[in-house]
Amino acid sequence: MNKSAPRIMIAGTVSGCGKTSVACGIMNAFVSEGVRVSPFKCGPDYIDPMFHKKASGVSSCNLDVYMCGKGAVKRLLAEESRDADISVIEGVMGFYDGMAGRGFFASSHEVSVLTDTPVILTVNCRGRLLSAAAEIEGFKNFAPNNIKGVILNGASKSFLELYRGEIESRTGLKVLGCFPRVSGAEIESRRLGLVAAGEIGNIEEKTAQLGCAAVESLDMAGIFSLARSAPSLTYDPLPERHLGFCRVGVAYDAAFCFYYDYNIRLLEKLGAQIAWFSPMKDEALPEGLSGVIFGGGYPELYAKELSGNKKFIESVKAALSSGMPVLAECGGFVYLQESLDGAPMAGAIPGEARMTESLRRFGYMEMTALKDNLLCRAGEKIRAHEFHYSDSSLNGNAFRADKASGKNSWECVYAEGNIFAGYPHIHFAGKEFLAENFISACMEYGGRL
Repeated sequence: MNKSAPRIMIAGTVSGCGKTSVACGIMNAFVSEGVRVSPFKCGPDYIDPMFHKKASGVSSCNLDVYMCGKGAVKRLLAEESRDADISVIEGVMGFYDGMAGRGFFASSHEVSVLTDTPVILTVNCRGRLLSAAAEIEGFKNFAPNNIKGVILNGASKSFLELYRGEIESRTGLKVLGCFPRVSGAEIESRRLGLVAAGEIGNIEEKTAQLGCAAVESLDMAGIFSLARSAPSLTYDPLPERHLGFCRVGVAYDAAFCFYYDYNIRLLEKLGAQIAWFSPMKDEALPEGLSGVIFGGGYPELYAKELSGNKKFIESVKAALSSGMPVLAECGGFVYLQESLDGAPMAGAIPGEARMTESLRRFGYMEMTALKDNLLCRAGEKIRAHEFHYSDSSLNGNAFRADKASGKNSWECVYAEGNIFAGYPHIHFAGKEFLAENFISACMEYGGRL
């Protein structure tokens, strides 16, 4: 199937060069002009998409070649932008950086080539001019690519003509503006990356400031024109399936907010009605549930509130004991265990979690099921991603995880009956049968009530 889809990628020379601020500014600027934006993020990150949603008012979709596969990435980009005037894709890490030792695989560059998307390179040029031009020239000539323009981050608009003259004459790439440092719109970081959007009380104000900066300092007409130069997307559509009705509870508050929005939307398409709840504030799970999901997040920052909500914990234990299907990832997996650094947690599954000083088993992996479980059958494979500083006395043994680099393997995921809980984050795109199996289990449980 072919789809006309104006699109642009905001890539960076390196992590921390400001591409999230630039991307959010561009999204918000277009929205303020009445342009319908569809936001995307390359790679497995679940924090940047939260900012995309605040900036654009629309859920952001991850384009992850490793977890989803090339065909699913093209389909996601086409189908998730069907109602948009423009798609804005934020890159991951540096433009050419993918999986170590695998060339361009899973990089922003690969996604741009796969989807034939024009690229605007974000360059932090603070305190330099010709050195920035040399860096840009290096990115342009390093490999065949779709780099069509440059945005200079951290530079005042008053220097634009000086920068433009030097860079355009030396690199042949169009300078689409200087994005200034926006005082008051800075976003703090912590160990897992940026502070989650929901934790920032004035996030709408910050994204609006970035949008105003984009309107004032960037060639928005030039960016839109470049996006419209992208050719039609060719992709294989996914047949729609509706399995029937069920009600699925999803934990969402400051402690649990790491989700791939596509996963939730797919569950809804399959027949799930989503009921959001807060393990910190609610006294019990929502009524009428046939399944429950606890996503990742920062339970370690809210251990006191989570431990103190005894009534809610009892409702979780009762639901799981009754056979209700539960899917828990990373922080949600930690919450279901007996304790976190000595603070009592839900105690619905065995294990004691603790915070450590470094990332544990960080990165991509392929999991092979060692037994039948809630999501798949023995022998089936799931590609996933881990990113956490905690560890547990019981990480589970339902799967064998093989590091994507091939360097090591380990057992993971606690999967017993109605429970699937572990550190890995899973994206359903390309493996939609995982979501179908979960919904089928929820419907079966609901039919027994």
